[in-house]
Order: sequence, then C-alpha cells, then structure tokens
Amino acid sequence: MKGEETFNEEIPDKQNKVLFGQIELSLGTKVRNFYGMLLLYAIIGCSAAVQDTLITFLLKSDKYNIPKSDLGKTVGKISLCELPVRLIGAPIVGLLLDRVGRKPMILIGSSLSAIILFYTPFLNFVFPDLVISRCLITVLFGFIIQAPLIADYVHNNSKGRASALMPINFMIGAISGEVLLRNLLKVARLDMIYGIYSLFLGAGFLVALATIKGGKYHVSATPQIDIVQDNNQQQSSWWRDLLTGLKAGRNPWISLNFVLTFLQGVQGPLGSAIYFLWIQSFYGDTEAEMQKASVRVASLNIFNQIGTFAVIIGGSVAIDKVSKFYFLIPGVLLHIFGYLAQVLVQNPDSWLMDVTQVMQGVAGTGLALVGSFLGNRYAPVEHRGKVFGVNAAFNVAGTMISNSLGGYLFDEDKNLPYFIFIGIATVTATIFLGYLSTYHKWKVNAEQSSSVQTPEGLLN
Repeated sequence: MKGEETFNEEIPDKQNKVLFGQIELSLGTKVRNFYGMLLLYAIIGCSAAVQDTLITFLLKSDKYNIPKSDLGKTVGKISLCELPVRLIGAPIVGLLLDRVGRKPMILIGSSLSAIILFYTPFLNFVFPDLVISRCLITVLFGFIIQAPLIADYVHNNSKGRASALMPINFMIGAISGEVLLRNLLKVARLDMIYGIYSLFLGAGFLVALATIKGGKYHVSATPQIDIVQDNNQQQSSWWRDLLTGLKAGRNPWISLNFVLTFLQGVQGPLGSAIYFLWIQSFYGDTEAEMQKASVRVASLNIFNQIGTFAVIIGGSVAIDKVSKFYFLIPGVLLHIFGYLAQVLVQNPDSWLMDVTQVMQGVAGTGLALVGSFLGNRYAPVEHRGKVFGVNAAFNVAGTMISNSLGGYLFDEDKNLPYFIFIGIATVTATIFLGYLSTYHKWKVNAEQSSSVQTPEGLLN
C-alpha cells in the first residue's frame, strides 16, 4: 500500500530488542514505537481509573446536590446507560481501527475525550448531559485501549511476555491517577481537577502523534488480500466486516479468548461492589463497622494484588515457553478452590480469606494473561481490530449480566452472593472440562488456522 508504513511480523527485528533484550520487536517497529505505546497506556490508565470517583464527587457537589441516599442509584443509572453503548460501540471501534488505522483513531480518541472531559463539570443536567458525556468518553477511550498495538509491534516469539505490559502500565497509571486525585481533592476545585486530567489526555495525544506507528494494519510475510483496497475484489460491506471479528472465533484459541474475556466481565463487579457488601454483612451497618469493613476489603485487595503481580512477573515469561493448556489448568482449579473457600470460610477476618484472595489474584490474572496472549498471538493480522472489538464486547456482555443478575440476587437475599460464588466456580469448571475434553482436536485445528490469510478463510 503506497505511502503507508507496514510491518512484517513473521520476521523479528534482531537489532530492536527491548526491555533488556527480553522482547523482540516486529520488523519495521522502532524502539520509540514500543516505549511510546507503554507510556500511552499509563497515561490513559491515569485518566480512566478516576472517572467513577470524579463523577461521584461531581454528583455530590453543590452543582447537582444529589442526596447521599440517592448517590449510589444515580451512579448505577449512569453506568446502566453506559453499558449498552459500550456493547454496541466496541465492535464498531474495532472495525474502524482496521479501516481507518491505529494512529488516527488514537489521536481522535485522545483529543476528543480530553475536550469532553474538560467540559463535563460545566454541564447543567445529570440526565441526559452527564450520561452522554460519560458514554462518549467511554467509547473514545476504546479508540485507544482496543488498539492491538502489542499484537502489531511485538514478534510472536515474545507476545507472551509482552501481553502483561498493557495491564502493568495501565495499573501504574491507575494507581498514580488515584493517588494524585486523593491529593487534588484537598486543594483544588472539581472543575480544575477535571481540567488537569484532560491535560493528561492531551499529553496522550502528543505521545501518540510522536511515537505511534502509522498505517492501516501490518502486513505479514505471506501475501495478504486487502479487503478494503484490492480492486480485484468487491468492496466489503461494514456488516460483513463486523461479522469477521466474530467469525474469527472459528479459531479455537480466539474463541477461548472470548470466553475468558467474558468471564472477566462477569467477575468484575462481583469482585468490587458486591464483594464489599458481602464482607460488610459480617460487620454491621454502623459508621465504625463500615469503616472496619472497608479496611478489611482494602487489606484483602492487597493480597489479591500480590497474586496478580506474581503471575504478571513469572507468568508472562513462562507463557512463551509452556503450553497454554497447562497454563490454564492451575488457573481454573485455583478459581474453583478460591471461590468455594470463600463460601466455606464464613469469616472475613480469618487468614484463610487472605489465602483465597492470593489464589484469586493468581487465577484471575493467569486466565486474563492467557486470554490476552491468545488474542495477540492468533488474531489474523489484517482483522486484529475487529477481533479485539468483539473481544471487548464479550467483556461488556459479562459485566452487564453480572451487574443485573448479581445486584438483583444480592438485593433479594444477602446470603445469595455465596451461591453467586459457587455459580462462577461451576461455570469456570464447566469451561475447563469442555476445553479439556476437546483439547487434542482443538490443538490440531488451532495450529492449522492460526494464520488466516484471507477474509474467505474466516467467513466460509
């Protein structure tokens, strides 16, 4: 494609190794592209992580003056409006990442989200003003987060190690953003705080402009058919291209990635809001008891993070050298034991609860790491944006189910989270058993279909 930069991911660039020689870049990828990508993830993590906290303080401010008793319901309604937009928007964003290109989409997402975030505290109404603002920012963040930059920039030999880099840098940015927000709330007005975080997004625009590689997608060593540009083919329809991302699931490794991502979405809310309420039910409803429950949840989260970092550090190296199948076994088993142990312990102050959180951190991060690796490794080169878009939609679908079902069950009976935990363990076990029973067949098919060269290979 004339005038566009391309990559050849089948050939590593031996002269461009990064992170102490541990990661090989694809041919044509520069070191500045790689480190610019990491910095961009940290910047977006800094702004994205504080959105819920910011909107909560905004609703409590004199501008909206939402009563404390209605605050949770109002935030819930805004989130409820946001989820369908994310579900519909994610595949479309993925398609645009392939059609328009990674860099233009990232530049559009970072610039527009900075402008909208800056003007958010000046909006007059919660509904529909704040809802529209929140939905737009969420979709625009997807322009950046969904871009398959690691899959594009890193050679297949190193994609296991590289798959942990996005969550690591996002986590670093998120922690930095939360610490900064905690201090800013003491000394600055909300509109100034919104302005500061919009400046971070503006900085993300400059980083992307200077470092992110151009081009619509990356070309592999074997001839590819450009379904948009090739004059010998009928130009593909948008609908057909959207289905391409879903039908990529015919590769069992990609379909397993979809399942693991869906499972992450299901677990997300249960690991935060409902989990906190469940712990709180052991303490009581007074201010002092609620504070004690908050402290205990925070300490349990630390143990969860210990397991998370252990997997990120060790697992990202091992996954390039160890079979994915054997990597999944301990992850699924630890999920089952972790959830069942929480149900059986029935004492949040027990040291056994700390152990269950380490297990959950190891298991959850391990499965997430495998899912990320599968997407980065097996998504067809010219359809990566579409596949990543569908993958994001599976995550949102899991979140929607978890929010509606989990919240309803908890409202009906405070003891039902135990059954939710058991249900998740059962679902995880079922996925594991289904995968185990078909593994040998999947292994052969996956290796044969790991490089889909034309759209017809996906759609027929």
